[in-house]
Amino acid sequence: MRSITAVFANACLAVLLLACSNAAVAEDAKPATSSGQYKIGVINRKLILDGYKKVKAEYAKLQGEVESRQSKIDELSKKIDDAKKTYEAEKDKLAPADRAEKETAIQNDYRDYQTKLASNQADIDTKEKTMMKAVFAEIDEVVNKIGEDEGYHIILEGGGRTGAVYFSPTIDISQKIVDALNSKMGASAEPAKAQEKPKPQDKAAAKAEKSKK
Repeated sequence: MRSITAVFANACLAVLLLACSNAAVAEDAKPATSSGQYKIGVINRKLILDGYKKVKAEYAKLQGEVESRQSKIDELSKKIDDAKKTYEAEKDKLAPADRAEKETAIQNDYRDYQTKLASNQADIDTKEKTMMKAVFAEIDEVVNKIGEDEGYHIILEGGGRTGAVYFSPTIDISQKIVDALNSKMGASAEPAKAQEKPKPQDKAAAKAEKSKK
């Protein structure tokens, strides 16, 4: 078993090596001030997304596509509902073969409805992910540019995700990032509210489910 003295010596050596490594990094980076202090900034991605005008505009376009697709889904839903009501009113007068034919038609329409609903949602999800990937790339690009242009030595990410556990609001540069992003797309300085994720609504599921019985 290793002695306590040996463990302590190795720990001291590790601390010394880490200190030397940090000193080397500090020597390469130029201090932000004459006093030798380093310039540190923090960003909050949620605040940036809430304030970035392009996010609101892109979600508005996505919502328009959702509503366009939803109208077709609603038409199919109404068709199923009408067919179900007609079937319920006439089924006692129908021959067994005719009854089975109508039941099969309703079930087929319902399966088609479910398939289109799932396909629409998957497509919208994919488009949203692609859109947000591009938005995050734009944010990173602006953060890097501001970091280089304004002499930041490090920019951490706050807001509960990663990076800083605590930071003073005086080093939060989120609004600066928002202003730079919005100026690139010619937007006004008025903050935008984050939009909820568009989602096709399953208006016929409860009614159409009965058609399978």
